[in-house]
Amino acid sequence: MSSIKLSSKKRSNKEKISSINLPIGSSISITPGIPTSLSSINLNNVTRRISQKFSSSPSSNFFKTSEIINNEMSYARIWKSIQAAIRILFEDKQLKNPIEEINDEVEHLIQDPNFVEEVFVRNVSDSLIIGMNTISNRINSMDSNDEIIACVVDQWILLYNRIIPFLRAMFVPLKQYSYSSNIDIIELTLRMFRDITIIPITAKLNEIINPFSSQSDTNSQYSDYIHKLHRILHMYTILDVLVSDKKPEIETILYKLRTTIRFKSEYHTSKSS
Repeated sequence: MSSIKLSSKKRSNKEKISSINLPIGSSISITPGIPTSLSSINLNNVTRRISQKFSSSPSSNFFKTSEIINNEMSYARIWKSIQAAIRILFEDKQLKNPIEEINDEVEHLIQDPNFVEEVFVRNVSDSLIIGMNTISNRINSMDSNDEIIACVVDQWILLYNRIIPFLRAMFVPLKQYSYSSNIDIIELTLRMFRDITIIPITAKLNEIINPFSSQSDTNSQYSDYIHKLHRILHMYTILDVLVSDKKPEIETILYKLRTTIRFKSEYHTSKSS
């Protein structure tokens, strides 16, 4: 009789163990090493182990390195294309690519997470320096005073009527992404033109421009000479007004130009009457 009671007690104990309802968030495991719910898994640890596995994998490093190289090559290619377009403008040639494609390239650079305004300005400046040196070489290659004045006028017309409008169009994305307040391509261009090209030639122009010269005695000579002086006056006025920092050389020659134009006009009027 006692043996029968004992076996029934053992059987009832087994039923209680097998009928235990584990809570959903419990980490108790019937089988050792296997969690009974997802909440018992530390996902941060799993993620860290996976990351360590891939970072230690040579193939993973290869793909990461390849991605960096591809990004750098793409970045360099875009800048090479933009800088080539700027140089073409200074050579007074037609752009090889449409403005819209250049806009896309500029926009790609701006949207880069690693975009730095100072680096952007420096890269643009490098191309502008080459362009301004090209203009300076043209002016410096002139021999006579008349040729120098004519060349200065021609180069200013090239810059003001062609290069600057194209640069404004090329870098339109700067305004779309609110970089226009920090990066002023037009002022940057004018400042470089002033400092690299015009300031070095200003002393020579001061010598050439003389209200008492007799080089404009005839009507045709007068009209042509006054027209060129007005162009040069316009150039120096723009450089004085639109470039933030002032140069004393600019103020001096502005006075000289206004005086010469006024004196020449009065002299020609009195002579004609």
